[in-house]
Amino acid sequence: MSTSRSSDTEPVGFLQGVKSDFNTRAWVIIPVGVGINVALGAVVQALHLPIFLDVVGTILVAIMCGPWVAAVTGITTNVVMTAVNPIWICYAPLQAIIGIVAGILAVKGLMRTNIGRLVVGLILTVTAAVIAAPIIVATTGGAGGTGESAITAFFLATGDQIWSSVVKSKFIVEPIDKILSVFIAVLIIKVLPARYRTTRATRALTR
Repeated sequence: MSTSRSSDTEPVGFLQGVKSDFNTRAWVIIPVGVGINVALGAVVQALHLPIFLDVVGTILVAIMCGPWVAAVTGITTNVVMTAVNPIWICYAPLQAIIGIVAGILAVKGLMRTNIGRLVVGLILTVTAAVIAAPIIVATTGGAGGTGESAITAFFLATGDQIWSSVVKSKFIVEPIDKILSVFIAVLIIKVLPARYRTTRATRALTR
């Protein structure tokens, strides 16, 4: 009998926890995260840099409000970016998973030190490479129109196959992009006045 009660209450507790994450402050922070993603992504795109920086806001929200709010931020970002290029909607699941993974790692305390943030960046690198590579091949054949595409084109020119070229370019670009994104997100939160930081963010970044 006691086992049955426990299994009945655990899903309710989980859902209540997710619901409580979406408080008034979270709904205010989500558009801020989306704005950061879109602005940095647009700057990088305009400069044709071989990085993205379009998950900085998602990681920031993950630290401030948790994984599920970050997932909503990531999906919303790519919905907004479809106004520029409809292809971005295909990457919405990637943004959501980046937010969930970053939020879970923040809760685990990995954002508290520079070494921990480096580890988070590398975990996000593997996450992004595994999920994004098939999306890139399926939607653009490796020519996504970003700076990364030039690296993919280089490997194709040397005789590599499309999958090999895309995966190699991901593992060159993603470590720089995701590690940089984690450190920028943490820096933004640290320079915020204390009254704007959430309790969750303080716990995530304080030893």
